[in-house]
Order: sequence, then C-alpha cells, then structure tokens
Amino acid sequence: MIVLQSTTETQTASIYPRFSDNTPKYVIIRKDGEGIVETLESVSVEEKEYYTDISFSCSIFSDDETYYIEVYSLGALAEFVERVEDDNGTIESIGCAYAEYLKENGLNLWYRDKIYITSQTDYTDKHKLSQLGYKEYSDLDDNTYIV
Repeated sequence: MIVLQSTTETQTASIYPRFSDNTPKYVIIRKDGEGIVETLESVSVEEKEYYTDISFSCSIFSDDETYYIEVYSLGALAEFVERVEDDNGTIESIGCAYAEYLKENGLNLWYRDKIYITSQTDYTDKHKLSQLGYKEYSDLDDNTYIV
C-alpha cells in the first residue's frame, strides 16, 4: 500500500512495476467505495536501480480514505497518437483514446496498488488503541472471550 498526503501538489511513490519500459503512462485513480475516478495523463516516471519512482498530482485525495491506482503502459496508445499526428490529426484527450481505442485493443497493466491518504507526517508516532479495558492473557484463563 502506498501512503500519500491529502494535497493537490505533485507527490512521488516508489514502486516495483510488473515490467520495465519507457513508454508514457496513463493512471486511473478510483476512490474506494464511491466510484469517484480521476485519470491522469501527465505522470513522471523515473527508473532507479531496484525500483521506479512515479510522480503525479491528484485532486480527489481526502484524509483517511483509500484509493485504487492502476498505471498502464501506453505502448499501444503511443503508436495510435503517432498515427493520428502523422495524418495531421490531433488528440484532444487521452481519455477519449482510452475509452474508444484502448478498450478494444487491450492495455498493458504496468502497476496496480492501493493508496492510503493521511495527514500524518511523523511516522514514528504510532497510533494506540485504548488500553483501559484490556485484560492480559493468562494461562489459567478458561478460553472465554472478554467483552
């Protein structure tokens, strides 16, 4: 799980993708349980020695929520865009190409994960549960549940 902040500024996540390639990436972020979706067309990818950094900004993030992230390699889309531009056409939105062309011709899923959004920045401060009603386990216990 990736942990990010609730901000619209660019954030970076270190990931290990399914395969290595240098084609552009297309990102779909979906809020868990609500169906709110944001597609990202401008994603920065930097391959490191043992992992890959992916940087993006998202406007739908809110504190204490989880999201699904899917990153697709746009090898097929890059070829499609190149053909359109060679014919003096223009692509107004990659989302249009995704909806029409890529669904029919398949996508290369490059990475999939969940994102947790939190405002917590000090990760040395652990969350603690209430300790008031906790009873230590004893070998003499009769295996009954404590309510």
